Amino acid sequence: MKTLIKLFLICTTLLLTTISNAQDQKSFTITNISKEVVWPALFSAFKELKLPRPLIATQQGIGETRYYNYTSLMIKNRLRFKINYQAESLTISIFGRQYYTKSGWADNPLPMSKKQAAKILIPIKEKIEAIINTLPTIVIIKEKTKVIVKYEKETTSPSIKAKKELNQPTITKVKEPKKTKKLDPTTPEVIYIGEGGQTTPKPISSTPVNNDNHTEIKKVVSNSTDKQSIISLAHEAMGKIKKIEDKIKGLQSVANEANYLKIGNEIQNFKKEIVPIKKRYVEKINKIAEKRTISYNIKKTDPVNYYSTKSLTVYGAHWEMNHITILLDVSFTRIKKIKKINDQPHYEHLQYFSCEFIDNDAKSIAKAGIPLFTKDKSVQSFGIGFSDFEKECKYVDFKYSEAKLTRMN
Repeated sequence: MKTLIKLFLICTTLLLTTISNAQDQKSFTITNISKEVVWPALFSAFKELKLPRPLIATQQGIGETRYYNYTSLMIKNRLRFKINYQAESLTISIFGRQYYTKSGWADNPLPMSKKQAAKILIPIKEKIEAIINTLPTIVIIKEKTKVIVKYEKETTSPSIKAKKELNQPTITKVKEPKKTKKLDPTTPEVIYIGEGGQTTPKPISSTPVNNDNHTEIKKVVSNSTDKQSIISLAHEAMGKIKKIEDKIKGLQSVANEANYLKIGNEIQNFKKEIVPIKKRYVEKINKIAEKRTISYNIKKTDPVNYYSTKSLTVYGAHWEMNHITILLDVSFTRIKKIKKINDQPHYEHLQYFSCEFIDNDAKSIAKAGIPLFTKDKSVQSFGIGFSDFEKECKYVDFKYSEAKLTRMN
């Protein structure tokens, strides 16, 4: 009887819905959200709503989540969220929709109803907007030879003071008045996102400290044969997977109410063939990468001296959905510094640094932000996309860092 009820509900849904692409996306966008608050707000919202934690490449502004399970019309369903942050606009969309069959999970070839999408997406949008309103943000006003970082009460137009200082100031929503800080023209703009999502200007000296290590390129020996072997294996695997994905697209294009369940099962069987291919080839790639014979030339032009870099080496690979990520280890030495703030001594602990991969034409290949979660760690792992790994890289430049202030007792 339960089976008959389920089939009746499915058929009813099919009759009321227009057939379209299986991965039809629903989404919402929040505009005018600064980069200093977007990620704390996003992570907090998903955590409070008990949604899967987003996996974010903050430098590129893109990310995804694992599957979120829910029930619709007595049928188990699941979906994933895609995140995109560009030009101060955050877009969250639904993709990868599936439903549960006797043979397991299968792609849903029918579009999601607006009502169901709204039921899932509106609480996320409202939660993020509510959190944003509780987080302080900043105004960064640029002038010819100086950078002014300051806090103001929430406003929609530049303050009188800002108008006097600049003819055409750039301003965003801000809170909590603070004393204006004028920085040396050679000092980079520095914004520090502290614990709990609190945003404050990072106190730094007005004169940058010169590095004590490799402002010139530090060259290393790297095994180009091993790198090429990894590239060849990855392309071989992707070629096999593409053939299967083409078959899946062909099935999705002919789905209708008469063959809905049959095609869903066939698609699921094809997807099962992809999993062992990924696993097998990742194991082959990792056997090469684990030798740690692929290294990068490094350079450090970071104007503040919180650390010195030692090496950057490939150690593995990971295959998530349709993306291969190449895993790297950066080895470094921390330089602890003491700074006085209002006559109170504080430790400055390295908490974050970023690097840029540069090609032979001095053009950027990729950028990577590397957060540090422990104070005593001297090796940190991070990843770059396979397409960036393929490109010829002349060196990797460590250009920027942030430190956390801890008051000394």
